[in-house]
Amino acid sequence: MGVTPFHSGSRVSLYPLSVRQEDGEFIVGRVETGEFISLPEIGARALELLGEGDTLQEAEARLAGEDGSTVDLQAFAADLLDLGFIAAINGDPARSTSPARNHFPWLQPRHVRWLFSRPVAAVFFAVLAAAAVTLLLRPDVIPRYSDFFWSPLLSIVIAVNLVLGTIHLGVHELAHLVAARAEGIPAHIRPGTRLQHLVLQTDVSAAWALPRSSRYRIYLAGVLWDLLALSILILALAYAGLPPTGEALLAAWILLIFFGLLGEFSFYMRTDIYFVFQDLLHSRNLFHDAQSLLLHHYRRAIHALHPKGAGLPPGPLLARSAGERRKVVFYACLLITGTLISLGRYLLIGIPILLGLVSQAAAGLIGGFQIGNTFLVLDSSFTLLAVVGMQALFVATFLHGRRGALASISATLARLFTPHSGPQRDSPQSDSPPPALAP
Repeated sequence: MGVTPFHSGSRVSLYPLSVRQEDGEFIVGRVETGEFISLPEIGARALELLGEGDTLQEAEARLAGEDGSTVDLQAFAADLLDLGFIAAINGDPARSTSPARNHFPWLQPRHVRWLFSRPVAAVFFAVLAAAAVTLLLRPDVIPRYSDFFWSPLLSIVIAVNLVLGTIHLGVHELAHLVAARAEGIPAHIRPGTRLQHLVLQTDVSAAWALPRSSRYRIYLAGVLWDLLALSILILALAYAGLPPTGEALLAAWILLIFFGLLGEFSFYMRTDIYFVFQDLLHSRNLFHDAQSLLLHHYRRAIHALHPKGAGLPPGPLLARSAGERRKVVFYACLLITGTLISLGRYLLIGIPILLGLVSQAAAGLIGGFQIGNTFLVLDSSFTLLAVVGMQALFVATFLHGRRGALASISATLARLFTPHSGPQRDSPQSDSPPPALAP
């Protein structure tokens, strides 16, 4: 942090701040930078006094007179400065903080707010209902993994499907941005990662300035677009009477959107649906708490199988209220459910597509060499290189983020499968507690 520029007589000028009470705390931040913090009541009161023009010493004295609180406002002001909340100190400009990136700044609430009106919502649900009825009447349009292979030319399949998926992903993120802009909130789209997945994501940090009802709209905008696009494509596939190639392309696009939509229910990642549940359950550490609970039960199971050394520490939720424990247990169940959904997603769609690409490309490569078909050889070679490249990227990203956990799991497996006949006094290892698994 460096040397603090504050003393007891310092007077600060604050940037315009959003201050909103939620769940017994005060959410405070700057909309233009997207920097937000939560403060207890005394912190919000201190912020109010500083905003009124009190010096640090005067604000400390008023806080002490109001409820006897003793606070260090010099340290508090230093934190506010680091957050970019302070515009000037004793009339001198403070160091500036760059505003958050804001894509399409010309897009104003009046341009897009109508998209979230009741008439549009009525049309949206009508389209979804029509698609649902169509799926019941025309089960042949239900997506299946074979729809991925809409052409015998695998390199064309990969290239076109990549374009279709990328277009939809971009519009999915644009939907989040539009929802944020309808509320007058800055947002920008950037690449990122979710566990081993490379993704696009929309930064809407300034949404903390909004009430929950508005945040839900921003969180769900991408999924709602997925459902709308899926419904429109299903209706087009069923009733538009397109030529076979057009129908095959629509079926492939439906499959890609459906695969991505299932991924939103992978509750072990911070997906759009996760943020909805985080707000529904009024818990800001829901993901971490549920992971800690499941890890504790995992350690108990390992300890039961291999009861060696010291006992386990108490559960991570003992200090919580009964209501908080129920929330964490509920989300832990969702974590398990999300894992099963993700496994089914890959077992029924992802892995069959991967195996289909490899087997067809290998057969095409061999057949191309046998009949001297150069185009078939090139098509198959490109497909194999693309598959190997994607899987190598997947494995590298996966292992990079799990080096510590993999080492701990290896050590645990080594202990489980090492024969032993109980504690022996001549073994220095036998009286040592087993190392705990890293989360």
